[in-house]
Amino acid sequence: MATLYFQIECEIELFASASDKKDLKKNSDTKIDSVVLNYEGGQGFYIEMKDFIAGADVGFSIEPTLKTWVKGVAKVKPKADLARYVEANANPEFFFHHLKMDPWCELYGNKKSEPVKIKCVVSESKPK
Repeated sequence: MATLYFQIECEIELFASASDKKDLKKNSDTKIDSVVLNYEGGQGFYIEMKDFIAGADVGFSIEPTLKTWVKGVAKVKPKADLARYVEANANPEFFFHHLKMDPWCELYGNKKSEPVKIKCVVSESKPK
């Protein structure tokens, strides 16, 4: 399996320590480095910003609440375990794990840093 396309649609409230929230408000040059997803029974995998196909809307806001959103398609070259998971499951489930920020912090979808289920459809061909 050479490439997988992930069509993702989610909006998630994010959690960070008080000091990270304060730093986020001060640093206007902070940007998203990657979105980290998990799959059932597997480890996390990174979707870097360059992996998103033109037209994808990926962002985060600090005010009024800390949140992120992803609406679009990412093109990913999967490692063997992810490829096997997709091949073995008719309806694979994916979860948002965290947002990796550049240069310095990770923001999670809940206070316990546990994965949050998202709407994600995976295919071997580019969605139309």
